[in-house]
Amino acid sequence: MNTRRQKPIFLRILTIIFILGMAFAFSGGAEAYARIPFIGNWYAVDADGSYMLLNIGGPPDGPFRITWVDDYMTFCAGEAGIIRGMGTLNELNANLLEADLVAECFTSGDSLAFQMTFRYHPLTRTLSSQYENGRVIIWRRSGV
Repeated sequence: MNTRRQKPIFLRILTIIFILGMAFAFSGGAEAYARIPFIGNWYAVDADGSYMLLNIGGPPDGPFRITWVDDYMTFCAGEAGIIRGMGTLNELNANLLEADLVAECFTSGDSLAFQMTFRYHPLTRTLSSQYENGRVIIWRRSGV
């Protein structure tokens, strides 16, 4: 037999209203993230056929945490590696994200620091980035 008392109906309704209010308050913050086009998960296939995954996260005004995994990196003698770093929005152009990155090989542990700029293209909703040799990568949102 359950002797626990039920909350009066008005307390249950107030609890639901409070929970919904908190959810809407936090979703307002999520709306700010949606205005920053860089935040999210991206993928690309490089010219060498390697598959790359990119995650960009952080607060709406930055700095942004960048993590990029590549299953074939020339720097890593064709082995897989990870690229990590931080990026900030260009002060004059909010469609440019300038990043300081470090590539690290999974097998050898070798690392290489470099800089890269990611450009957001509003019409196609893609990102592009360019290697020092001029080769361009086109990133697309995961799940789109």
